Formats: sequence, structure tokens, C-alpha cells
Amino acid sequence: MQEDACITLDFGRMVEIDRIVLYTRADFPHDNWWKSVNFTFSDGTTLEMNMRKSSLPHEITFPIKQVYWMEMNQMIKSDEPSPFPALTQIEVYGRERQ
Repeated sequence: MQEDACITLDFGRMVEIDRIVLYTRADFPHDNWWKSVNFTFSDGTTLEMNMRKSSLPHEITFPIKQVYWMEMNQMIKSDEPSPFPALTQIEVYGRERQ
């Protein structure tokens, strides 16, 4: 319900990433959903992920980024009446920096 919520993932070292998958809680109509979320990366770049009302995973791929951390922020919920969008799981795919 917090409008300015964010989550930071600190990888503890430089990694190369190129894919993010989000799993959101989808017990509709109890749950709401996010129309979009932003990702901010330690390299100073940002990405926006547009989302849909779905129980399926939400995926975004992008050119390889070399980062120490990333933050999920600016989560814009839909106009549906429930105040409860929720993240169940986040997966970030990549590899150790060579």
C-alpha cells in the first residue's frame, strides 16, 4: 500500500545482468497489480517495465549491464479498488563479471 515503496538488491560484487522476472501476487479481486515499475541500476541507468493484470511472470530483457546493485521503484498500481499489489518473487539473471 506504500506509494513510495522500493526494494534494493545488492549483489555484493560487480555482475553482468540482462533479464529480470517478477512474480506478483494475483489473488484477484483481493489483490491489485502494478501497471509499471522502474528499475534503477548502479551504472546510473533506469528501465521501465510495463505490466499487465496476470498471474503469469512478468519479464524484461535488456542488453548486458555491469552493476553492483539494482533498485525496483516507482511502482504504479492500477486504478482497481484493492490497495494491495504485492511482489512474491524477483529473479535477476546474469553471470559473474569476467
